[in-house]
Amino acid sequence: MTTYLTLTRTIAAAATCLAMLFPAFANAGRNCEDAAPDAAKTQKALRFATQIRESLELSGANLVLIGRVGSDQSKRGIRYTHVGYLLREHPAGAWTVIHQLNACGTGSSDLFDEGLANFFMDDPFDFETRFVVPSPALQDAISKALLGSSKRAMHEQTYSSIAYPWSTKHQNSNGWALEILAAAIASPTEISNRGAAQKWLNENRYQPSQIRINGGERAGARLFSPHIRFGDHPDTAWQTQTYEVSTGDSVLEFLRRTDPGSRMVTQRLDSRPVLASRPKSDTRISAARLGVEPTNPPPPATVAPPVQPVAPDSNSQSRSQILKSMQGLIIPYACRPQGYLNQCRQLERGACERQVSDAVLRCFATVSDQQLFNGSEQAAMQQMQEVGYCAVESVEASLAAGGRQAKTAQGKVCPPVRNFK
Repeated sequence: MTTYLTLTRTIAAAATCLAMLFPAFANAGRNCEDAAPDAAKTQKALRFATQIRESLELSGANLVLIGRVGSDQSKRGIRYTHVGYLLREHPAGAWTVIHQLNACGTGSSDLFDEGLANFFMDDPFDFETRFVVPSPALQDAISKALLGSSKRAMHEQTYSSIAYPWSTKHQNSNGWALEILAAAIASPTEISNRGAAQKWLNENRYQPSQIRINGGERAGARLFSPHIRFGDHPDTAWQTQTYEVSTGDSVLEFLRRTDPGSRMVTQRLDSRPVLASRPKSDTRISAARLGVEPTNPPPPATVAPPVQPVAPDSNSQSRSQILKSMQGLIIPYACRPQGYLNQCRQLERGACERQVSDAVLRCFATVSDQQLFNGSEQAAMQQMQEVGYCAVESVEASLAAGGRQAKTAQGKVCPPVRNFK
């Protein structure tokens, strides 16, 4: 009896330790505990979802790839543990998240379409998100893939939170999002299955994250965790205790580098969105998108540096940083096909972006430091909207000075900028 009780306690302790070792990878961030929701966290999730939605509306996007901080994985060099696609025009409603989730406590997964608030109600470690806004053409291609046959064709039900990115045996949630991206960029006729998607990703220099799992962790995972599988990894992973895994960090960064027209935005609860600087372009990927076969093999993946969270204090942002973020959100929105300047002035996109950029500079110059740094988050968003209206009205005024009335392509007279729908 003593031996049995000792064994039982050992197993329970091992299972508990394992849950602590692999919290981010379990169930794509889903909380398996049968506990009552935390009211304060629920309120934060709802407020955060509202703030992100406002930023997305300002961005002019129809689709973004969005990541969340499911748990603290800083010791593994990982910040964003799970990604999904966020689609504005979805049959289920505006800004629906499409992502893969592991069924709690099992080794299987399914695809889910759910509201934005739900995405942040899985007990996240931190209310911080990072999303990438692809170029308009790629947004359309990904949307078609998600609403078409590619959505299921790229899904493998057999789930492993540490699935090897170069095997079709298992899959994790980030791997599904990554393979959807490959199908969208290359076209469904070129990529119709997971093997073809992985081949394309390998040729185009996708670099998975590398995580260390020591022998003790591996043994515990094999015994007690149906969602952690090692059989798809090569022997070298076991020998070096280093495993290649698709994480939110690696997928977000790959999209950003693949699509030269994309924008990466980071946002924390009750803080302004921050637009990231553009990375150096990858000519190999650009060539592949034009149908040119890469000539050199992809380099070995390297361990990505830890992604640092954005400081929660909005005052830490300088005027230039805030201006940059405003320009990154306002200009694409003002120059979108459905916008006033396109519909009522038929202004070509390049000319629109140049004129709106200049106008944002002029309008932003009138905003005082007190208005920028001492207001609430709601006031900051209103200030951004006001700068946006000011910029479009400024461009409209310069065009109206030529004497031509603002009309649609069909000849209908347009209302003032603020009344335009």
